[in-house]
Amino acid sequence: MNHGPTADLSKQAKRKGRLSVKPSDDGAPAEEALKQSEERFRGLLEAAPDAMVVVDRDGTILQVNSQAEVLFGYERAELLGKPIELLVPARFREVHVRHRNNFVAHPHTRPMGIGLDLCALRKDGRELPVEISLSPLETPQGLLVISATRDVTRRRLLDQSLKESEERYRRLVELSPEAIMVDQNGAIVFSNPAGARLLAVAGPGDLIGKRLDDFIHPEDRPYFLEMVQHVRTTGTETPLLERRLRRPDGSTVFIEVIASAIAYKGEPALLVIIRDITARRKAMEALTTRTAELQKARELNELKDHFLSTLSHEMKTPLTLITGYAELMEDKYPAEDLLEGIKEGARRLADHINSMLDYSALLSGSLPLYRTKTEVSEVIKTVQAIEEGAFQLKRIRLVIEMEPDLPPILADSRRLAQALVELLENARKFTGEGGEVALRARRWDGQIQISVTDTGPGIPEAERHRIWDAFVQVETGDAFRKGGLGLGLAIVKQLVQLHGGRVGLESELGVGSRFTLMLPIDSNPNHHLALGGVP
Repeated sequence: MNHGPTADLSKQAKRKGRLSVKPSDDGAPAEEALKQSEERFRGLLEAAPDAMVVVDRDGTILQVNSQAEVLFGYERAELLGKPIELLVPARFREVHVRHRNNFVAHPHTRPMGIGLDLCALRKDGRELPVEISLSPLETPQGLLVISATRDVTRRRLLDQSLKESEERYRRLVELSPEAIMVDQNGAIVFSNPAGARLLAVAGPGDLIGKRLDDFIHPEDRPYFLEMVQHVRTTGTETPLLERRLRRPDGSTVFIEVIASAIAYKGEPALLVIIRDITARRKAMEALTTRTAELQKARELNELKDHFLSTLSHEMKTPLTLITGYAELMEDKYPAEDLLEGIKEGARRLADHINSMLDYSALLSGSLPLYRTKTEVSEVIKTVQAIEEGAFQLKRIRLVIEMEPDLPPILADSRRLAQALVELLENARKFTGEGGEVALRARRWDGQIQISVTDTGPGIPEAERHRIWDAFVQVETGDAFRKGGLGLGLAIVKQLVQLHGGRVGLESELGVGSRFTLMLPIDSNPNHHLALGGVP
């Protein structure tokens, strides 16, 4: 059975009474000429890359090619003689009939349903997005319509993907905090909102047609124009440059700018990306100024330390002479009370000088520290022997409490004793006659805790954060009549930190204060030799 396209077309047309066989002028049968024409027509249909469907003016399918079988999922025999609406989704069939009738009334080659999303219906019920072109075919038996249908599923997906990609790109550009502009032939043809904000105009539209170089600071404009010309000539991009913009209101903005050659709407253009770095520049300038100030302060501090060290050393020599001569005069005039006053003043001055020398050495990191395995109880007994007489003289009770069997620590016993003496003297200075000062030592939280508690006036809360600073004297009662340089607690803090410990303070006005040292326990049994130098 012959299923060739032209044979089917001929047979169906004959059945409809639209084909007639007439003798040719030379007597050759018209059927032979028709057969040759149909053969050529069949070849054209099969060679077409699209699904080809031939219908009559009533929409009856007369012929299809193999691409139509593939596209619609029908065998050829299943389509011939069926209405074309079989291949149209039900919701579009009524509209399709009107379109077909309109084409038959006004036949000419044209795409079907311009601007519409056309769909074809497969045998399995699946719909496909398609494009359809219609062409009229005049035959002796009447008008036929040839439709060329193309599956555009892949293109629709690509178009959708491209649309989504363009939308993402547009959103990125619109939301970018950096100004993005396109310069074409010296004029701005595009700007995102950040560009409008950067140049302090109402919106991107206010920049269109303006010259970008008009916004460049006059001093930077020659460099910018040179940069632009280089990009346009070479088709490359500029390195990141720092320049300045001049806004319409006259204010200056520091920027980082980069430009590259692109094609915009088919024409050469420049893509310019600008970042506002004004805040960063101001921060850098402030940092530079602050660094210079700190350097100056450091130099002044070093000068002060050098002055204190030099002054202290230079004062020790005449002070030694004063003390020596006072002792010689005491031998000659043993009952002279004035000599005792000279000696006491010299002793206090020597203490001040030694404090300044120690503090200067601590600041410079040159204070020698000889750490050995040290029994805390022995250090405390030494301190008690040094201070007990002064406490008795002022009629202040000195209480010493030590937990038995305290573990040893790694310390410079002389410097640790110095720190405890400073704390006790500080407590004695601020404790009235009849009061009490307690020095306690115990194991606490894996460390040795040594505390000095007094019954003095306490320290105001606003002053507590300054108590460990050098040359600070707290304003409590008659504090300024107590004397001192305000270096004692600063030296204590530095010495304790050199031992790997820390200091603390608790105080209550009208009740007293408690100073605490926390020192690490020596867990190394081999620490029995003296270790020289600062750790």
